[in-house]
Amino acid sequence: MTPLNPAEVPSYESDEQERLSELFRYYDSHNRSHGFEPGKVKWETRFGKFAPSPLPPLELCVRQLVQERVIPRTGNVLDAGAGHGSVVSLFSHLGYTTVGIEGDEHLVSLAKSNISNLQFASLVGYDAWVIIGDFTAETPYRRVAFPFRDFGIIFNYQDSQESLAARIQDSSPPGTILLLETHSPIYQPFSGLEHVKTLSYAAVLAHSGSQAPEPETPEIYLHIYQKKKEDSP
Repeated sequence: MTPLNPAEVPSYESDEQERLSELFRYYDSHNRSHGFEPGKVKWETRFGKFAPSPLPPLELCVRQLVQERVIPRTGNVLDAGAGHGSVVSLFSHLGYTTVGIEGDEHLVSLAKSNISNLQFASLVGYDAWVIIGDFTAETPYRRVAFPFRDFGIIFNYQDSQESLAARIQDSSPPGTILLLETHSPIYQPFSGLEHVKTLSYAAVLAHSGSQAPEPETPEIYLHIYQKKKEDSP
């Protein structure tokens, strides 16, 4: 039997990286066409501010947290304030069942269109949804038949984070993770939640050897919290 040339062996890792790059390119194009800039507030609604999350550093953070066993490889993710659906799309691509809740009708329309396009391209799973509503209320969770306590990972861009943290404290099981994206390196304490660590998007990109963000891009940090166990002080 003739041995295979290593160059002829398909690289599933490189295939996955290319698919991930396709997802990034899709949202780069979408952001440019709508005048959105990652990390910068462009859209303000009565529900809060919308600033698209930079996907490459967020993806690196998620992979690091999985490797460190801070978060599981699979599970249910809530994007509280889903904007145009980019974070929902990313988590779905990485294998999570993901629900986004967004209060602005126009952003929900953009999110649904984006997710549909990416599902057609097989870049996002069919277990990804964005619905309209207030993520601090109960109604949206009834509509998707997902109780709030069923979400093991909750992502939020510094929007009503106090109410969100209080709901995690009241309703979620111990071990629930809150990923809070902010522009401050100083984490905000929340009752009943333990601050696990803070990751800098710029530092994560530099460590990976990826291209650093543009100088005018605001610094962004991901603060990771975990709901304390019942017997924790």
